[in-house]
Amino acid sequence: METKEEEHVVDMFVTMTHNNILFFTDRGRVYQLKAYRIPVAGRHSKGRPIVNLLPRLEEGERLEDNISIASFDDDLDLVFATRRGIVKRTPLSEYRNIRVNGIIAINLVDGDELVETRVARQGSEIVLASRSGQAARFDVAEVRSVGRASIGVKGMRLDEGDKVVSMAVVMPEDKLLTITENGFGKTSLVSDYRKTHRGGKGVITIRTTERNGGVVSARTISDDDQILITTVQGKVIRVAAQEIRTMGRSTQGVKIMDLAEGDRITAVARLVGASEEDEIVRTEVHESEVVNFSEESEE
Repeated sequence: METKEEEHVVDMFVTMTHNNILFFTDRGRVYQLKAYRIPVAGRHSKGRPIVNLLPRLEEGERLEDNISIASFDDDLDLVFATRRGIVKRTPLSEYRNIRVNGIIAINLVDGDELVETRVARQGSEIVLASRSGQAARFDVAEVRSVGRASIGVKGMRLDEGDKVVSMAVVMPEDKLLTITENGFGKTSLVSDYRKTHRGGKGVITIRTTERNGGVVSARTISDDDQILITTVQGKVIRVAAQEIRTMGRSTQGVKIMDLAEGDRITAVARLVGASEEDEIVRTEVHESEVVNFSEESEE
């Protein structure tokens, strides 16, 4: 993606043409847009300002997260995680009818902000990862289901100066991929993470040092998946998941991407492998697209 001097890439994800993209803002509201409403462009284009696609954003309202939804199934929930370690679970069906000027998605306390939103089903687990390399794993059932206009509950206890940077919805047999800002990463077995109750400090997911930097992303991964990694300067690489070593939790990981001076990793997207893709294609249109979002300064 081409970026101007005052902007940088902040997120990237893979979606289907007819999926609904939900946009969550710093004011706790959610807006909806069909994926095909975003113009298709080449790799070197700058894209369109998001305010042109979501004209009802209020003045000063800023996007915090976005998620691609294929259908609003009654047995699925949306799980929210905030910087201060708050988690919230709400039935996905409550977001089925979103007005053009948006609806309330979550109430945020002053000074807190939304980190990530994930879809969860009964029996799944949540892993919250902090910038300093800690990860807390607990059952999604420990987060009581509440309505849209609520705050949530404490999901992870943080040390002073630390913050939640990523959330993954996992199953016990999954692998967890952890990526740091200086281009290092590794996969670890979810079963290696001691399950605790909601509100705990968690365990080490990767040792963070000046060499590898703070944690950027922690997400589930399968051996036949591929990973798209994007940097602040708009560079992107594609890596096969099986090329990333499976290591213990208390290690620094291995070099995955060489970065230019001053550059750092900012977004990680998973490309589903053939084993899962066969299942997805039965129910979805077989057209996948990568969406990049950049953030511009107030100027």
